[in-house]
Amino acid sequence: MMNLQTYGQIYVRFDRHERATLMTGLYTAVFFAGLLFAGLAFFKEHTQAVLSVFHLILLFLYGIVALINDGKDSPLYRLVAFFRNTPVRAERIVFLTYLRKAWNMEQLLLYAGLTGVLLYHEAGMLDIALFLLQIQAIVMITQVMEYLVLLLKQKLVFQFLVQLLVVLLLVIAFQTDFFRDAKQLIGMVEAGFLPIALLALAAGSLAAAVPLMNRLLAGTMPNVPRWIVFFSRLLSLSAHLLFFHPVLRSTVRILILRYLRDLEVLIKHLTLAVMMLVFSTISFLINETQGYELLLTLTWLLSLYFFAEVRLKRLLDRGSHLSFFPLPPRVEKIAVDLAGGLLFLFVCTLVLIFQSFSFHVPKLYILHSLCALVIFYLLSVAIEIPSELTSKRRLLLQVAYGALCLTVVLLFRLVNDWFVILACFALALGFYARTVQRRCN
Repeated sequence: MMNLQTYGQIYVRFDRHERATLMTGLYTAVFFAGLLFAGLAFFKEHTQAVLSVFHLILLFLYGIVALINDGKDSPLYRLVAFFRNTPVRAERIVFLTYLRKAWNMEQLLLYAGLTGVLLYHEAGMLDIALFLLQIQAIVMITQVMEYLVLLLKQKLVFQFLVQLLVVLLLVIAFQTDFFRDAKQLIGMVEAGFLPIALLALAAGSLAAAVPLMNRLLAGTMPNVPRWIVFFSRLLSLSAHLLFFHPVLRSTVRILILRYLRDLEVLIKHLTLAVMMLVFSTISFLINETQGYELLLTLTWLLSLYFFAEVRLKRLLDRGSHLSFFPLPPRVEKIAVDLAGGLLFLFVCTLVLIFQSFSFHVPKLYILHSLCALVIFYLLSVAIEIPSELTSKRRLLLQVAYGALCLTVVLLFRLVNDWFVILACFALALGFYARTVQRRCN
C-alpha cells in the first residue's frame, strides 16, 4: 500500500508549485495572519463576521486555483494519467491528496500563525478548533472542485452550459434587488450560517470525491459534439468560398477542422464568448445606453485576452501541425492566421449579433466593432511571437499590443469616420504583410 511519503514524492514531481520553501510558507502565514489580525483589531464588535469573511476569502482564493486548472497541462491531469497504470485505488488517491494539500509545510505554518492570532485575541480552544476545521472543509471542497473542473473540461457542452448559467445568474441578479439586500447576507454571516454551510459542502464533496476520481481514472476520451462538427463544416465552406488559391483554401479548411476539434483552442474561444456576454450584459444593464465607446472598449479588452491566451501561448501554431506538409513558409503563416481569424471573428460576430437583438444596439455600432476586431486581429498576428518567451518579454509584448490597439480605439472614438477605419485597416494590413515578408526572408 502506498504511504504518504511515497505519494508526496510523486505529487511534487508532477506539481512543481508544491515545492514550497520555508520562506514561501512563512510569507504566506505572515500575510494571512496579518490579514486576520487586522480584521479582528478593526472590527472587534463583529468577530464572527470577520472570521466568516476570512473563510470566504480563503474559499475564493483556493477556488480560483482549482478553476484555472489548465486541462492536459495541469498537475492533476498528469497525476491521474500516472495512476491509471498503477493498482492504487481511488479512495487512497483522494485521501493522500487531501493529506498532502491540507497538512503540508505551508499549511502547517499557516495554521500556527492563525492560531497565534486567535490566542492573542483570547479565543477559546473550541473556537480555534472549529476555525481550523472550516479551513480543512475548504481544502476538501476545492480539491473536489478541481476534480469536477477537469471532468468538465473534457465535456465542452457542459462547460459552455455552466458558463452560460453564470451569465444568466448575473443578468437576473442585476435586474432584481439581489445586491440591494446585502444587509440580509450580513445578518446570515453574523448568525453563524457559514460554518454550517462549509461543513455541509465538505461532507457532500467527500461523498462525491471517490466517484469523480474513478471517472477520471477511467480515462474516457470526450466525443466531438455535433454542433462542433456543424460549425466546422460551416467555417470550412466559408473558406472554400472566400479563398481562390487552391493550396491556401485546402490548408485553411484543414486547419479549421483541426482547431474546432482541439479542446484547448475551443475552451479559449468559449471563454472569450462568455466573457464578452458577461461584460457587455453587465455594462448595458448598468449604463442603460447603446454606447459606441462601450463596444469599442469591450472589443479592446477581448482582443487583449485573445492575444495573451491564444497568440502568446502559440496555440494556433502548435495545433496546426503544418510542418509535416511540404508548404512554403508564407503559405503556412497565412493559412494559420486566416483560419484563426475566421474562428475568432465568427465567435465575436455571434455574440455581437446577440447583443444587437437583446439590447437594441444600432447596427452601425456593431459594424464598427467588427471592423475594430479585424484590425486588432491583424495587429496581433503581425507581432512575431518567439518560440521561447520570458516573463519580461511576454509583459513587453502585451503592453506593446495593448498600446497599439488603444491607439486605434482612441482614433475610432475621436474621429468616427469610415476614412479613419479604412486607414487603420490599411496600416494594420501593411504591418502584417511586412511580418510575412520578413518571415519568408
